[in-house]
Amino acid sequence: VPPYTIVYFPSRGRCEAMRMLLADQGQSWKEEVVTIDTWMQGLQQHHQG
Repeated sequence: VPPYTIVYFPSRGRCEAMRMLLADQGQSWKEEVVTIDTWMQGLQQHHQG
């Protein structure tokens, strides 16, 4: 399991600096793209709970 996870909205250029930094340092990472729908579901669950 990579020690880092990059979580971001699917927009051009998002987290590119972070990817370059991790790659430069020889680190591994995984990426998790969050859509607006997924984000809204999380907000609804948070407000209901």
